[in-house]
Amino acid sequence: MSENAQHGDQVPSLQGTVADLATPEKRNCAFCLALDYRGDVTVKITGGNRVCGYIFDRNNTDADDPYVRIISSDDRVCRKIYEWQIQAMDFTGRDTAAGKNWRAWAKHYQEKKATGESTDLHPDRID
Repeated sequence: MSENAQHGDQVPSLQGTVADLATPEKRNCAFCLALDYRGDVTVKITGGNRVCGYIFDRNNTDADDPYVRIISSDDRVCRKIYEWQIQAMDFTGRDTAAGKNWRAWAKHYQEKKATGESTDLHPDRID
């Protein structure tokens, strides 16, 4: 966790960025970021196919054949994709957690309270 994240500061969203997969270290970092990302990721796999979906699991990186599991946004099917098959990775979906930290919520709550608005809790729409 970064220093900023520990203190509840705004961390920029990865939405719209392309992962750097040039070295094993950068690949590992990209897969860690994808696992924490709360939006869809589009991966290009060997053979030219693309899979867009939510990466929700990654097996042990020390395994002989590490993989990620992704729920496809097209058909909601869970797929296992070996990391060596992934040639490119783009953070394409809206990051539903962007800007949703304690400090932002508390500030919004205090602003509503100061103006006399209702401070009832309602979930955000995720469209």
